[in-house]
Amino acid sequence: MSKMRTTPQLVTGVISTTTGNDSYVAVNVDGYLSLSLSMVSNSASGLAVIFEVSNDAVADAYTGNWDGVSGTWKALAMQRSNSSTAESTLTINADTAYSWVATLGYRWFRVRCTSVTSGSTTWYAKPQYKPIAYLPNTSSILSGGQATSGSPVSGAPVRIAGQVRTSNYSNIGNGNTGDVIVTGVGAMIIKPFSIPENDWNYSAGASGISNTTTAVTIKTASGAGIRNYITSIQLFSEALGTTTEFVIRDGAGGTVLWRQKIGTTGLTNGINIIFNSPLKSTANTLLEVATLTASVTGAVYFNAQGYTAP
Repeated sequence: MSKMRTTPQLVTGVISTTTGNDSYVAVNVDGYLSLSLSMVSNSASGLAVIFEVSNDAVADAYTGNWDGVSGTWKALAMQRSNSSTAESTLTINADTAYSWVATLGYRWFRVRCTSVTSGSTTWYAKPQYKPIAYLPNTSSILSGGQATSGSPVSGAPVRIAGQVRTSNYSNIGNGNTGDVIVTGVGAMIIKPFSIPENDWNYSAGASGISNTTTAVTIKTASGAGIRNYITSIQLFSEALGTTTEFVIRDGAGGTVLWRQKIGTTGLTNGINIIFNSPLKSTANTLLEVATLTASVTGAVYFNAQGYTAP
């Protein structure tokens, strides 16, 4: 195992038409974990370089077996936008300076010229003890969410937020990501089940249900993929001429979701029921109530509250 160095090396080298193709700037990185490489000046045109590492090169850092190594470079003139690319080769434009960083584990590192037409570049290399923590494209990583407040959800800034909804969004299906939703002023919706705009309620008719088996629709169908849910009900009955059953049905004449027997003494104190697990209709299907036996005399009064959702 190599011995850890005590002082980082600073190496400056020039690649130019004087030295020609295969000229290089090399540095001994034995004992270091990473390298920062900067092109501090550039007047070259048609210059292409490759970044390489080796464990068996001799002291002149030219002979031996060399392998390409990929790091992250960026044009220094573009630092405001933090544009960067992971590369092991680089074609350099005149009058543009670059920096390059990589995590290493070798004895030698070099930047080697593969072609140059005119001019020269000066490179500055600094090995370091620790791996380099480098975030490419930081303009989007550090300053961008999906959208600014008040805009359609899609951009910056990074924030803790939710999507404003005054109606349910379409059913996104099992296993997909769903947005947290908030009111129009950004208050998180913490009420059970649904947003306020999708609540509904039904109140009994003025004379209630009297001496009939004809069903009464309490909530119409809500559209493709949307169900009707009942969260609570209140039921009151006068004294009846005959015993009957009161039912809530899924669809016209459909499946009974809830049933209550009412004797001839009625339900004069009424009952109030909150469904911790709401009653649920089939998608795009109405809800109705009915007395299965005509009451002869007396009336039944029914109220319900609920919401719509997929």
